Amino acid sequence: LEPGLTLSSFTATGVSPNPVEDGKFAFSQWDGGSVQGDTAFDQLTGQLNTSKYYQFTLTPEVADAMTVTGLTFGADRSVSGPRTFAVRSSADNYSTNLSASILPANAALSLPGSNVFFFTQDTTGGVGGCTITVNYSHLTGPVTFRIYAWNAEDAGGSFAVDTVMVHGQFGLI
Repeated sequence: LEPGLTLSSFTATGVSPNPVEDGKFAFSQWDGGSVQGDTAFDQLTGQLNTSKYYQFTLTPEVADAMTVTGLTFGADRSVSGPRTFAVRSSADNYSTNLSASILPANAALSLPGSNVFFFTQDTTGGVGGCTITVNYSHLTGPVTFRIYAWNAEDAGGSFAVDTVMVHGQFGLI
């Protein structure tokens, strides 16, 4: 990041205490709700657990402000990992999922609604293009983003994120 903006370390909360894949920000112990090989979103039974997530914080330096317009990132699941994930932020005290899209389109990922990503295929391998759109203008304090995953096929299944990019502007007030 550029001078004037601080990005905290990524943290994992409520999931396995250590990464489960070498070289990846990937953890297990996500809540269940899917059976092995399930590729139908309407068959999933799990719900977002607000105590299990990945988190990072953006903070403008003193006398600076930031405008955040969105995030893009890649996601991956192990063969028995979570089938669904969503992003929330501290801007509304993590109460609602943020608007999501997939750019470019990817057959391995879909949006059954406007704010929940769904791995449509029972395969492993990273998918890119996970896009979150926000409009946080002229912030002088921090904003924290949380990525929640759920509907794992079993507790040993992992979920990973990588190549997170924050979009927007920052600078002197």
